Amino acid sequence: MQKVRIYGLVDPRNDQLRYVGKTKHQLSRRLTQHMADARGQYKNYHSSNWMRSLLVKGLEPEIFLIESVARAEWEEAEQFWIAYFRYIGANLTNLTAGGEGHKAEGKKGITNHSAKIADGDVVSICEKYATGQYRQWQLAEAYGLSQAHVSHIIRGYHWKHLERPVTKHAPGGPGISRPHSDSSAYHTWGAGEEHPNSKLTDDKVRQIRDTYSTETIAQYELANHYGVSSPVIGKIVRGEAWVHVGGPITHRRWWQRNGKVNAAEVKTIRQLYSVGNVTYAELGKRYGVHKNTIGSIIRGETWRGI
Repeated sequence: MQKVRIYGLVDPRNDQLRYVGKTKHQLSRRLTQHMADARGQYKNYHSSNWMRSLLVKGLEPEIFLIESVARAEWEEAEQFWIAYFRYIGANLTNLTAGGEGHKAEGKKGITNHSAKIADGDVVSICEKYATGQYRQWQLAEAYGLSQAHVSHIIRGYHWKHLERPVTKHAPGGPGISRPHSDSSAYHTWGAGEEHPNSKLTDDKVRQIRDTYSTETIAQYELANHYGVSSPVIGKIVRGEAWVHVGGPITHRRWWQRNGKVNAAEVKTIRQLYSVGNVTYAELGKRYGVHKNTIGSIIRGETWRGI
């Protein structure tokens, strides 16, 4: 079954996530399409304008995989991730909520013939989740839904006409208050590994911070290893998430490695590029830094005294 990739675009100047999208192609091909649109000048989308602001500085966005989903689930997944990243404060350039709308827009619940679930099941999902005894993935498997669909249901994004417990928090956040059917009653879940949706433990978070601070590894590599997204790893290593857990805090960018170039290597990089037949990317791989770093060196934006 062909998978659809949900991806993010990051501004290399400040490491901020600026766009969430989907593609059935390789991420490198999708990034090329984005840059072609930005260079074409015929699209005045907010995202294209942002990419053009990078192009004039000789930069381009960083692309990373957020999630791979089945073709039937990409709309829900894209909508979920756009809503989630906006919830935690990302300044996205997306003009819409994602998913390109719904075929049966305007219809509610079981009156929508494309609905996969009945009203009673929706209420049951929310009530079970409110007890704290079930995780989203367990409810998704039990009712034959995607986890993104369950997440939308318990947050009240879908089936808004039903009276039920609604959860308005972002997954994995600290001190979560989850309302029960009695709106005056609340139950607060702990932070970190005590949260029922947590994929990590305190020990794993310490391992992530130790590894990132001492080894040549990128955030997306750690994300793939631990089964979470790159933004989650970024918040962990910068100390913005799991703040109660110890370990070294690192503020370097996600693509920067420990092996930074020295003055002698800067001279060699410029000499090699002046000779020709070598790209920023090739030099970046050789010296263990990002191609944008090489570009800044070549243009004299950094290491100006060399």
